[in-house]
This record gives sequence, C-alpha cells and structure tokens, in this order.
Amino acid sequence: METNKDKWIEEVLGSTQGMAKADAPAALYDTVMEALSRPRAVRGITLPVKQWAVAAVLLIAVNIASVVYFSTHSRPAGGDDDMMVAQMVSESTYNY
Repeated sequence: METNKDKWIEEVLGSTQGMAKADAPAALYDTVMEALSRPRAVRGITLPVKQWAVAAVLLIAVNIASVVYFSTHSRPAGGDDDMMVAQMVSESTYNY
C-alpha cells in the first residue's frame, strides 16, 4: 500500500530519468588537490587600530570640551538652587 509520500518520492526520483550527468572539467580534481596541498599563510589578528585611535581622540575631545564648557558656564553662588538645597536639607525626612 503506497502512501502519498511514497508516490511523491517515486515521482521525484523518476523526474531525473533521461537527464544528462554534469561533467566537471578534467583538470578540476588536480587543481583542487593542488590548492589543498599548498601550505596556508597564517594570518595574525588585525586590530582596527585607526578606528580605536579615532574613537579615543573623539572621547578625549568631548571630555575636554565639557570641562571647558562647564568651567566657563558655572552658576553664580547664592542663586535659587542654593536656597532650594538649604530648604531640603533643613526638612527632616525621619518620619517619611
């Protein structure tokens, strides 16, 4: 008793009847074996040195720019922020 799967397998196998085999060039085997027998050059691990250097320079530049910016744009003492901080410190958070 053949099932649908068995019929499908027979149809697929039967569909190749009469087809010509693919032939490789005669020297292909020799070429492949020669390439496999040649010693390979050992590659070292290449690090992206330029990319790391550029990233380091950018990071240093951003840090220097932020230090310069915040040192020149500091807030004067005694502003509204200092009063708010003093009020927060004076309130007890013991009962919270």
